[in-house]
Amino acid sequence: MSNGATARLGDVFIIGVTAPYVIVQDYTFAAGAALTDIDVQHGRFVAVLGYDVARQAVRQRRGGDRPEHPGRGMQLVVKGVIAKKGTVLGQSWDGFVMLPLTRFESMYGRRQTMVTG
Repeated sequence: MSNGATARLGDVFIIGVTAPYVIVQDYTFAAGAALTDIDVQHGRFVAVLGYDVARQAVRQRRGGDRPEHPGRGMQLVVKGVIAKKGTVLGQSWDGFVMLPLTRFESMYGRRQTMVTG
């Protein structure tokens, strides 16, 4: 069973998830690894990025800009990057950041459960 919650930062969806979320959603990784049960249990400051968010962060970093991030002033360690999914009806499926659900709740508050699988 997987639970999630969402917030939005500009065009980026911030998703709070439990560890099984990537399995339920059948994501593959371009780099790195998925969030773990320990990440969720301890509310770690880690994230998994959608492909577009990762690409934008790299561009900003190369340009000398500080990337905008969902950490509300907190540093997050990027654990992984999801492989490109593309667009459907003009809407990108790659503009998201996944946080452990417990970290998400401490940053954004508790929200209605959005995903059950």
